[in-house]
Amino acid sequence: RGWHTGENDPSPFVRYMLGVLLACCRDLTERLSLVAQSSRRSTAYDVVKAFAERSLGTFSKQDVLASCPALKASTAEAALKKLTDEGILLKLGSGRATRYVKSPESNKV
Repeated sequence: RGWHTGENDPSPFVRYMLGVLLACCRDLTERLSLVAQSSRRSTAYDVVKAFAERSLGTFSKQDVLASCPALKASTAEAALKKLTDEGILLKLGSGRATRYVKSPESNKV
């Protein structure tokens, strides 16, 4: 309001944009650490498990692949299946709508 008369307050917009930049920097740092982990001969299982430890709520296989592009879809899928079989993750849904969440009974993740 008041931008056309020079009476506007840009501070809310500046705070918002700084928040967006901070979130982007944190996301980049997280992704780079996952890539560094995967390049240190970590297995796909270790990388996916680390991703699951940091995630809040549900996530999909596509979320895992977006966070660590060094993983192939089949290896990420196998790691998610192993984590599900071990009871560390719960599988919700099926097909493209499949989501994963940390198991409440598991203190491993």
